[in-house]
Amino acid sequence: MAGTDARTRAFETLAQLLVSEESLADGLTAMVRVVTDAVPAAAEAGLTTTDAHGRLSTPIYTDGDVPDMDQAQYDSGRGPCLDCWRQAEVVRIDDLSTATDRYPEFVAAADRRGIHSTLSVPMVVGGQSLGALNLYSPEPDGFSTDDEELLRDLAPATAAFLANAQAYWQAFELSEQLNDALSSRSVIDQAK
Repeated sequence: MAGTDARTRAFETLAQLLVSEESLADGLTAMVRVVTDAVPAAAEAGLTTTDAHGRLSTPIYTDGDVPDMDQAQYDSGRGPCLDCWRQAEVVRIDDLSTATDRYPEFVAAADRRGIHSTLSVPMVVGGQSLGALNLYSPEPDGFSTDDEELLRDLAPATAAFLANAQAYWQAFELSEQLNDALSSRSVIDQAK
């Protein structure tokens, strides 16, 4: 069973990702790569979340077109990844030409880049939506029900990795700042 093999490989690989061994961006890029490897129809992928200032962003992506497509959603305030995030539900659009009334800006941006179907999965931890993992296919009906089911199964593990990575690197940065402050304090005390 190819689906079972992809599922098993994805879970095994996610289980081996260690937050502390890589930067936040490298760890999240590896996580997105695991998911796209498990879903061959995904020609492109991106992770929608908020930046340090609370603005929507796509910090992790597999192709340079992804942030531009996602930005069309952020600018208009509507799109499949935003609905996925807000409703904490999977959003699959088998043929973007059927979504022009609902998401005109996103559909136009995706069409310019040759994308014809999408699959977005919410990243939810402890009832809080941290973002959405978005897959893009150049084919209409690019994603199957099996792909959707696989992503539903992987979503909790990928969301946990995202939450753990964010927490680890925030704690690491705070620790570095505290060490710098203590070092500065020591120099000031000696100067006195």
